[in-house]
Order: sequence, then C-alpha cells, then structure tokens
Amino acid sequence: MDYAGKYLENQINTSNPIKLTIILYEDLLKKFAYIEEHFNSYDLESFESDQALEKLDKAERIVEELYMGISHLTEGPFPRIAADYKRVVDGLIQFKETYNMNIVKGAAITIRSLKEAYEGVMEKGE
Repeated sequence: MDYAGKYLENQINTSNPIKLTIILYEDLLKKFAYIEEHFNSYDLESFESDQALEKLDKAERIVEELYMGISHLTEGPFPRIAADYKRVVDGLIQFKETYNMNIVKGAAITIRSLKEAYEGVMEKGE
C-alpha cells in the first residue's frame, strides 16, 4: 500500500486553499532543486533528455495555473503575488532558451518567499 500517496491525498482533500498553495510551493521547490542538481551546462543534451526538463515543464504549468487563478484579483496582496508568478513563468521560459541557472535560483527564492508568507498566514489563522 502506498501510505505516502494516501497521506498526500488526504492532505489535499482536507486542506484549505492556503495549505494547498503551500503544498504546491513545496513541490515547486523540489522541482527547482532537482533541476539545479542535475543541470550541467557542459552537457545540455543529457540535461534535455533527463527528467529535469520534464520537471521544468511541470513547474512552469503549476505556476501558470497559480497565476491564472489570481491574476483577475485587484485588491490586497494578490496583484503583487500575481506579478511574482508572472515573473517566475517568464523566467522559466527564458531559462529554456538561455540555460542561465540564476533564473531557476531566482524562481526558487521567489517561491520560497511566497511559501514563508503563506505559512505566516496559516500560523496566524487568517
């Protein structure tokens, strides 16, 4: 039995939107760490055939969905968060063209900051 899968499924089914966003942020950070770990600028061919490129595509789609979910909101922190999401998506697209690892590192910093902010909101119970 896949206990980890059942646990995650339970977490998703019983969590509020803030907790679900934190779960997505954690997944993104894992994907970015994998990309950083497996990136080799001297062997782009193996990088492109590796799971790293697949994880990059999945990360891009996750952030696009997060962006689309709040891009229409104009009050509170949402315009700033939407701008952060947009910057991350644009950066990931640019990374596919330039393979500049600083872009992925910057995306990870942005997502980590958002995750910490959401965790702060969870702690306050807001």
